[in-house]
Amino acid sequence: MRIWFVQLFSLLFFIGCHNTTETVGEPSLQLIYANSFESHNDTVGWNGFGSWSIYKEAAPHGGLHSLSVKGIDVLPHATNILQAPTENSLIIFRFWARCLVHGGVGNVELISLAPVESTLTAGSGVHETVWRPYSDTASFPAGYNLVIWINGDAGLETPILVDRIEILKIVK
Repeated sequence: MRIWFVQLFSLLFFIGCHNTTETVGEPSLQLIYANSFESHNDTVGWNGFGSWSIYKEAAPHGGLHSLSVKGIDVLPHATNILQAPTENSLIIFRFWARCLVHGGVGNVELISLAPVESTLTAGSGVHETVWRPYSDTASFPAGYNLVIWINGDAGLETPILVDRIEILKIVK
């Protein structure tokens, strides 16, 4: 009887410890856009009404450079228009950012460029003077372009630094 119990316990232990690399039902991520602003070529396609440029400082593990965005008005200071999702999508928008001056503030947002009115769907205000990661997840409608919209502090005209931007689509 004792040997039978030990064998049963060993069998149950083996079954319970069986490892698998298969993931069932977990979503995967599809990279839509990534930028770490390592050269002036990384600003191709960027527009805006502020003062923005490559800055020789980067977020942790972000290379050597970042994008410096300084506000001068309430208009978008730096923008980049990306392709529209072909289907309704759940998207993760993440980036690193910091203000160069204590008391400064900026915004880094991902919006849906609708025909009548653009809608903020993901993003965050930036007010820390040390590099900090930000992440937000939101639903985006099919057919409307995505726009990365960065505003520096227009009131104090102090720049914010942005680095390691990633836009990922959650694929179910």
